[in-house]
Amino acid sequence: MCAKPIAVVLAFSLASVVSAGGGCKKPTTQQSASDTVDSLGADCRKGKGKACLKIATAHYQGHGVRQSYPRAAQWFARACSTKEPEGCFHLANMLEMGRGVAKDMAGAMKQYGAACSGKVGPGCYRLGQYWYGGQGGAKDFVRAISFFKASCDLKHKYQALSCFFVGQAFASGQGVGRSMSQCTVFMKKSCDLGGRKGCTGLAALYEKGLGGLKRDLARARQLYVRACDLGQLAACEGAKNLDRNQPAMAPEIKK
Repeated sequence: MCAKPIAVVLAFSLASVVSAGGGCKKPTTQQSASDTVDSLGADCRKGKGKACLKIATAHYQGHGVRQSYPRAAQWFARACSTKEPEGCFHLANMLEMGRGVAKDMAGAMKQYGAACSGKVGPGCYRLGQYWYGGQGGAKDFVRAISFFKASCDLKHKYQALSCFFVGQAFASGQGVGRSMSQCTVFMKKSCDLGGRKGCTGLAALYEKGLGGLKRDLARARQLYVRACDLGQLAACEGAKNLDRNQPAMAPEIKK
């Protein structure tokens, strides 16, 4: 059910950093870029977490310094130690992948936990995956759903999918008490966020009249079509089934 582990995403570009001091220009040579990296390193050692993140990314991408995953991991660790949760997230990813450091799943999950506590949504999502899939040796649905809930509350790439997993858990009673009304709440949130799985789940609730919703085949078909357009094949089949069973309804529905 869950997606594969998320890959680290590093958006910082060292070329966008302007050296301290009025009127200074962006670094235009390798030497000036290196000077900027040196100043960031000095700031990082003073406990400035954002500087640690920037220099870590510079080493990860090879901007202004020689590309080095081990050095990047060291600076991400420094960022994390300053309570900069994004540093914890990137360090966790490197530990999980064994990139620049020895592979350490337990250590990775600890750092994902620090990232999640700092409201880095993908960190919460990854922990949900970990416990749902039993990567720690045993599945723990209670923990998994608690992390998916936290992920659902934070804006990030996997937010809609996290909300869907919570809604599905309420429908099955897996990791939480069974509640179709709560299933509706989370499926609707997922769908509103553009989640194709959430829209499919919400359509099924309308089709069957569950979760406090009045049975509404027209609304169900609209949602199936929306999810189908987003690439959810099961939703395409849902819309086709409604059309076969309710042929008079299909011409009245617009996408």
